[in-house]
Amino acid sequence: MILDYGVNGGGGLQVFSVQELKENMDNMDVYPGFLPIGSMYDHYLAISLETVENSNYLYRLDNDDGPQALNINFYLFFDRFVVSQGAAFWEWPIYNAASRYCLEGD
Repeated sequence: MILDYGVNGGGGLQVFSVQELKENMDNMDVYPGFLPIGSMYDHYLAISLETVENSNYLYRLDNDDGPQALNINFYLFFDRFVVSQGAAFWEWPIYNAASRYCLEGD
């Protein structure tokens, strides 16, 4: 599935199929412990296997800066992606998944 709003130079969001996930796992030698579930703006969107039980498990993998915690889960990521029409919403310091759902301990 590809969503491309053409904002910020394009790139959009691609959520990987199971076959694409398997193919992209081969590229994850640099980032062990991450499951690539898609790509956006030439970066991987990945789940941290170490923090998957935490409600803020989503990361953006950037070759220059390494893994960057987005402090959200996929549901909140997708919601913000649609609402922001592709803007860099991961830089919004509004709330994370734990505070969004009133979860304690995250």
